[in-house]
Amino acid sequence: MENGSSGSALLEVIGLEVVYHRAVTAVQGVSLTAEERSITALVGTNGAGKSTTLAAIAGFMRAEDVRITEGDVLFDGASIKGRRNDQISAMGIGYVPEREKIFPTLSVLENLTACRPRSGSDRAMSIEQVYDLFPRLAERPNTIAGYLSGGERQMLAISMALLGGPRLLLIDEMTLGLAPIVVESLVETVTRLRDEHNVTILVVEQNASTGIEMADYIYVMENGRIAFDGPPDRLLQHEDFQEFYLGMEREGGRKHYQDVKQYRRKRRWFG
Repeated sequence: MENGSSGSALLEVIGLEVVYHRAVTAVQGVSLTAEERSITALVGTNGAGKSTTLAAIAGFMRAEDVRITEGDVLFDGASIKGRRNDQISAMGIGYVPEREKIFPTLSVLENLTACRPRSGSDRAMSIEQVYDLFPRLAERPNTIAGYLSGGERQMLAISMALLGGPRLLLIDEMTLGLAPIVVESLVETVTRLRDEHNVTILVVEQNASTGIEMADYIYVMENGRIAFDGPPDRLLQHEDFQEFYLGMEREGGRKHYQDVKQYRRKRRWFG
């Protein structure tokens, strides 16, 4: 799969620039695509600009101090830049933020019943369908959501987004801080969403290994820009990706973190 063309792209981000406080450019000329019925991962270290990019696509930016200054965002060929988050959601884009993703004082079932499908949607899932995807939730319908584990909260948040019947699902930091067995379960479920329900997925991941495992195409972000991109098999051959994102040693042993920082300061990826 090549994400460079727009032939079957459901989402296209073109030269996106996002500025905080009219001074700090958090996202600098980012371009990416998400092909229909694919999983695309945006990976990078904390502070690289991944979550800001996702929020800009979803229309979930704080209007008073963040704004898109350049570029465009196309969904199914139509520009959605500058639209309100409710308008973007109504068009068929679901968004699972990193934080504040559930109603903590409501039960699991109450969280789910609070979500209604978008008007006219023929893709909306039923509560029974999301229970099939996440059996753990089916076992705990009356549990107050605030008492759920981190993994269960993520399952609930994804379920709530799916009830709206999205064509495109944006998930921010899907596996951050979760146990390996939970990560494995989430990866399997996301794959099912693509294969069985034809949902296109753009996921932000700090864990590059998880991105390699589940994604059809990967973008690596550094300092607000796309450093390099490609399908998993290509990135697995990329020495910098191996060393600094997968922790694989080159001849002479593993680099220390200070070496990594110095390496990034040289900005070799940007020439």
